[in-house]
Amino acid sequence: MSYFDEERETFERLQREAIAVLRHAESENRDLSPEEKSANDDRYAAMKSIQSREVFDRLSAQRAIFAAADNGATSGTVETPHGTVTFPQSAPGRAEYERNLQDTGSCHPSQFGGGTGETARKQQFAQALREFAATGDTSKFATVTTVSGGGILLPRDVATPLQVIDANAFRIAIAAVGSQVIFTPLAADLRIPILDQAAGSVVSETATVETSNDPLPASITLTAKMYQSGSAWFSNLTLQGLDYNMEQSIIPELNHSREMALEGSIVSAIIADAALASVLLPTTTTVSYAAMLNLIRAVPRRFARQLAIVINSEVFGALEKLVDTTGRPILNMDPANSEVLRFNGTPLVRSDFFETFGSSKTVGCVMSGLGFKLRDAGQPAIARYANIPTRPSQTGFNAFGAHGFGWSPTAVVKLKTPV
Repeated sequence: MSYFDEERETFERLQREAIAVLRHAESENRDLSPEEKSANDDRYAAMKSIQSREVFDRLSAQRAIFAAADNGATSGTVETPHGTVTFPQSAPGRAEYERNLQDTGSCHPSQFGGGTGETARKQQFAQALREFAATGDTSKFATVTTVSGGGILLPRDVATPLQVIDANAFRIAIAAVGSQVIFTPLAADLRIPILDQAAGSVVSETATVETSNDPLPASITLTAKMYQSGSAWFSNLTLQGLDYNMEQSIIPELNHSREMALEGSIVSAIIADAALASVLLPTTTTVSYAAMLNLIRAVPRRFARQLAIVINSEVFGALEKLVDTTGRPILNMDPANSEVLRFNGTPLVRSDFFETFGSSKTVGCVMSGLGFKLRDAGQPAIARYANIPTRPSQTGFNAFGAHGFGWSPTAVVKLKTPV
């Protein structure tokens, strides 16, 4: 006898017993005694529990089967904690599943202690994911065993994936000027041509040749490198003992660490690039309005659009204190992004990776979105480490991502302190 048949038989027995008690009391023309009422209440609760489990388990199994069918399978079985379940792939079967799904809100709330079907489903999936991350236990997942791609783990109910976005200073600057980060699904080197803006000319009606606009030697090569957040380790006891989604809470922190590693690499490359022009501050510890204007004006005309300034905390703080002749700050808030200020309309972003005040230090830069390029190659990933011999009772997580960056030598100008 299958699991579902056993549950149905138990349900029908409880129903018969409850009806018999009611008819017996009716035949004696009396109300139920306290003992009879208590016994029937227990029967009704058990019946409701069986009905809820059956609906939920059938929907879960059907969801896995229909997902497999959508990928080309014509039949299949699903292994659940209660045994093997098979469902036909006929249109009536799918219609019944859709009706049940609409009636129950994807799962019965009483299975998870209340809440809507959507909320309960997410809570159940999050709990199963936490247990899987901590122990590798797959008992809360259904396994498709007789369709192509056998052994694939399917969550009993699927929650909406968490989308995480963490930006470094240069991503913020690129977005502020209306430019975009380049994305490629593969990680091979990418060469971005920089054309000669002076190559254009008037074309006469009798012209027999056209002007060639070949890429300049300053074209940008974006080589993708792998960046990581560094592994974070947690006690398995902590992961299992908390009613809290530790994995989801740590992912934003890991992604932020990876982005900071990328930001630090960009700043280090700018500091080391001897081909870049530079503008000096008045002294090794002071900032002036004129120096910031000179920084913007140092960008040649061809790149004098989509400009953004990235500076260290000291320059940022000094500029915040500068005021005009009427006492108003020279920096204005960007209404679209609280992390961005504007200097004469040019976005200004802070990065703590530039050098601090001192002799001949690079404390910031101005960049053009036309000649500064940032690249993401492929999709970022979160690695999970379990069953490591040197850490037998711990689980680790690390965020990885492939990125590249580059610029034309005249598209970036350094802000430096004097010698």
